[in-house]
Parts: sequence; C-alpha cells; structure tokens
Amino acid sequence: MNYQVLAAQLVKARRGEITQKELSSELGYQSNVVFSWENQRDEPSARTFFRLAAITGDVPSLLEFYAGNACPDLSQRPGVTLFLRELLGEKKISHLSIEMARNRHVVGRWLRGQTEMPLSILLQFIEVCTGRLFDFLEFFVDPKLIDEISAEYQQLLISRKSDVELPWSHAIVRMVEFPAYKKLKKHQTGWFAQHLDITHEEEQKSIDVLVQLGRLRFHKNHYQSTNDIDVKSSRDLTAMRKLGSFWMREGAQRVLTPESGRFSYKALTFSEENLIKAKQLQREYMQSLLALSEKKQPQQALTLAATQIFTLYREPSSSK
Repeated sequence: MNYQVLAAQLVKARRGEITQKELSSELGYQSNVVFSWENQRDEPSARTFFRLAAITGDVPSLLEFYAGNACPDLSQRPGVTLFLRELLGEKKISHLSIEMARNRHVVGRWLRGQTEMPLSILLQFIEVCTGRLFDFLEFFVDPKLIDEISAEYQQLLISRKSDVELPWSHAIVRMVEFPAYKKLKKHQTGWFAQHLDITHEEEQKSIDVLVQLGRLRFHKNHYQSTNDIDVKSSRDLTAMRKLGSFWMREGAQRVLTPESGRFSYKALTFSEENLIKAKQLQREYMQSLLALSEKKQPQQALTLAATQIFTLYREPSSSK
C-alpha cells in the first residue's frame, strides 16, 4: 500500500463537490494547496486533515475507534498528540519505528507533539498500531471510492460477511495449524466437524469460503493457513452483535459441560463514572488475551473467550 497515494486520494474523496480553490480558501490558504495535495506534490498534516474533514462534512466521534475516555480536539496539535498516544497504547516507540521504517527520534517528536505528523504517516501509523485503517477511513469516506484500496476493501467486506454467516470458519482457519491435523497422512473430510461438533456441511462451507478468500490453501494433502487469518473488525454494529450473539450462545452451551472451561458472573452496581472504567477494563482484558495469543507458541488449545457487560437497570435522571 502506498500511503502517499492513499493520502492524496483520501483528500480528493473527502473534498466531494467543493472545488480545490474553495477548500483551500476555507482552510485559510491563499494558494491552491489542495491541488498540490491531490497531485502528491505536497500533503496536509494530520491536524490539517481533521480541519478539512470538519469543513467538508460531519465527523463522528472517534471514541468507538480507540479506547480513550474522551475524544480530543483533533483540529489542534495537542489533541492530535493525545490521539496518537492513545492509539500507540503499550507499544514501544523503538518497535513502532522499526515497523514503520522511520527514524525513532522523528517518531518520538511526532508523539511528543514537537513536529506535525503528515497525513500519509498518520495513515501508516494507524495501520501499524491498530490494524484498523479501513475502520478509520470509513469515518470520512466510502473506501470503495479510493482506488488505492478499493479492491482490498471489497475483499474485506466479503470476508466480514462470510465471518458472520459462517462463524465456524474462525475456528477452522486456526485448527489447520494444530499438530494433530498436520500429522494426518492427508486431509480427512469431517475431521474438523468431529472435533468442533458441527455438521460436515458447516465444515465444507467454511473451508470453501476460506479458500476462496485466500485465507486457506491446499498444499501437500493438507489445508494450510495463509498470513491473512484475522479479519479486521467492522463498524457494522448489527453484524458484529450478530456474530457476538452466536459465540455467546456457543459459550453458554459449553458452560453446561463439566470441565469445559472457566466462567464467572456477578451482578454489580456502578456509578456512571465507574461504569466507563469497568468497560475500559473489559477492553484491556481482551487486548491482553489477544497479545498473549499472538505470542509464538505451540498450537495446543483453541479457546473461546467471551466477555460481556450489560446494564440491566439504569437509575432515571432526577428531574427538577
């Protein structure tokens, strides 16, 4: 992915029907800088892009995109700096600079707000830190309108749809890496179905779509996973809730099986302030589990981790 090309096309897509000169003037420039941005002769800073976004349409809160407690003013340098540090999380600057192929001193100045981060670098930063660049772009434009990523985005939409319609594909794409499967002389139809307690039809449909999407390949009598195992999360909350509902129902069934796993429940009361903190703790817990899972390790236990926090009753606001 060429982030400079992406930045130029993002500006053009967000500009919409406003002319380049009009937008340049709205941003406070006397020259037609937008023309230069869209032709890759120059590019806006991250802060300037957020100002541009506010001029050209509504900008939803980015709180659903990252784990901050409040969305900073991204039209100001301190706000952008806070946003970057929230996205950075626990990642070390030295590791980040290697992944971005950037000088760590330059990266440090961006994260301290000493210098402005260019838009193309912001896009790369978001992808490296979160893996959710498309989610970010969806706040501002329809990614299908951006030539640099249109084909990849269309493929992602298909993957997301298949993950909701064929949720067992999440398990099968990981189970092909288990030693027990690799030790088979050749792939056995029904092997995944037997161990996951699903139908042969569910197994085959999942395998077929994983192969179609390039997430599995057949090699030397076995299926193998490619590097593209995880599908990045979607901002389609209805679809995500549908998928979450499936796995929570599956977890509820497993609770009835002795020694199948651990579970806990507790009815708690919180102030509104502490409820926000509780939800943050839940996100951090899942992030910790994900980090633990991603460490290099023997593939020995396919595990379902399902957490939920639901408000059963909320005290009505007192009216004057």
